[in-house]
Amino acid sequence: MGRPRNHGYAALAREDVADAKSGTSGVDLGPYAAERGLEVITGSLPAGFRAAVPAWPEYLENLMRGVLPGAGYGLLYHEKLELPATGGMSGTLYSKVTGNASWKSVLIPSFNRTDIPFIGDFLDPPTDHSPPEPFDAESAWVPCTVAALHAPETSAVLPQLRLDRRHHHAQYDFANHRTLDGGWHLRTGEGTDEAALGRLLAGPLAGVLAGIDAALLQVVVLHGTLLLRRNGYLKAPAALDAHASLAGFAAAELRAACLPSARPQPFAAPLPHWDAAQAELPGPWIAAFAALATRLDWTLEEPRSLHLAFPSLPVPGTAVAVLRAPSGERLVYTEERLVRRAQVVRGAVLMAAAEGAATPPGGVRDDDVVVAEARAGVLACWSRRTADITLGEADDLLARARATASRLGLAAAP
Repeated sequence: MGRPRNHGYAALAREDVADAKSGTSGVDLGPYAAERGLEVITGSLPAGFRAAVPAWPEYLENLMRGVLPGAGYGLLYHEKLELPATGGMSGTLYSKVTGNASWKSVLIPSFNRTDIPFIGDFLDPPTDHSPPEPFDAESAWVPCTVAALHAPETSAVLPQLRLDRRHHHAQYDFANHRTLDGGWHLRTGEGTDEAALGRLLAGPLAGVLAGIDAALLQVVVLHGTLLLRRNGYLKAPAALDAHASLAGFAAAELRAACLPSARPQPFAAPLPHWDAAQAELPGPWIAAFAALATRLDWTLEEPRSLHLAFPSLPVPGTAVAVLRAPSGERLVYTEERLVRRAQVVRGAVLMAAAEGAATPPGGVRDDDVVVAEARAGVLACWSRRTADITLGEADDLLARARATASRLGLAAAP
């Protein structure tokens, strides 16, 4: 496929310019995926990885899902990384051409500035409410290769992190910045556990990354998801394997750094009560969760405490609401993108797992909606569908989760 109309482009290295101009990697990785047992996804975005992928499938090529070589269950794909015409990323861009944008996208870029961590809270949101479209912005799209893995242990301990050699990358410009040796930059967000961060920096990850020759090599942690991004479209099987394996190594280092900060609890133990006044959620969403808890006659628990109590929770995203039944069963809602922008959450039902319960990587898709996954004594049945502010799917999700758990024999006896 050639470069679409209205598609700006740039490259982070001279050797990537040709692919940037063509607008495509020009390679079909179907045979690579088949040899490694990976699923190829076309024309849609994979459920459970919204924190990793861009807003439109048109920005992706060769999207593969499964157990990655040398890593865990995740994604490996070619990405057209969108960089706004101004303020996108510091450093050199080669052959930069921004898109032939319409008047509305010149005045109101599709890259929502309010989603920029920290400083986005002080910026006005876009005022044009017509539906955005792919490539409908005054931006350049840059060839990259990304491996993405779930990293739930980071959710309450290292919730936002970026490590690379770029001082700025607006989408991930978290509030706290420090310069490291060798020209590396570290960005972290609010809620960072300094002890965990110290353990990460004292480990071998930074040194391993520094030893790789790439114009961009970037680690991002956001909403319990790890992204390892590098410039250019990797095409050789050995290079793709190495990139996936490096992502697995980074995930293991993050896990080792974060787990000592966890506060494990038995599943039956209640968690601290949720103080809605401290929630970083729009008021209508707080009211919606409170209304659902009242209707079910369940208790609202503090979301961060859930991640500390069950650090390896097999649910995509970061919890924003936790409802606990008198039986101990929990209904959890997570965000994979900021709720205030995405206006959707993902539901999951948690139960105590049966002794010895195990599921394959990525869980069991025994239901049209629910994915069941058991890990570290917790059975999670999460929905592949997102929920809007009405939370109208709650009863159906509870019924499906209970039926799935019973059918598969994964839940502990009451």
